[in-house]
Amino acid sequence: MKIQIEHTVAGSVSGKNETYRITVRSASYVDRAHYFALAREAGDWYVQRTGLQLEDETDEAEFIALRNLCFFRAEMLCVIDRERTSNGIVYQCNYRNGTLDAKWQRKSLPADWVSLDGMADLLPTGLFDEWLAATRELNAGVLPTVPERFLAQPLTTKLVIDN
Repeated sequence: MKIQIEHTVAGSVSGKNETYRITVRSASYVDRAHYFALAREAGDWYVQRTGLQLEDETDEAEFIALRNLCFFRAEMLCVIDRERTSNGIVYQCNYRNGTLDAKWQRKSLPADWVSLDGMADLLPTGLFDEWLAATRELNAGVLPTVPERFLAQPLTTKLVIDN
């Protein structure tokens, strides 16, 4: 199963919007390996920002939010298309610039949206929320930071009928 998320922003020319379509998938074994690489990378960033290790306990609300971001980013990026280039990994989406009848084309997500600092400050909040929700819906219990409580739970109900 896959979930597509579309985010549209006003273009520089009136009436011509830019639309980004991100396709989220269930994590494969390779995706899970990429998750751990992203988490390691985020750990270094977290130490630089806070002076703490990711596993250190803290009551500092800002540090907790930054730690969550480290794991959220790893979850979100590991389950979308990516391409390895000579400059590193580039995360892919479908992109349409113009009117609704414009053709979709393959494009890299803006670099500012996938870095830790950019995801924290520049990724549109609505897109972040929908992308994270889709990732968790498809990968509950698969990725180590997505709790199994996100899995669909069986529902049993009882109805008493009075004759």
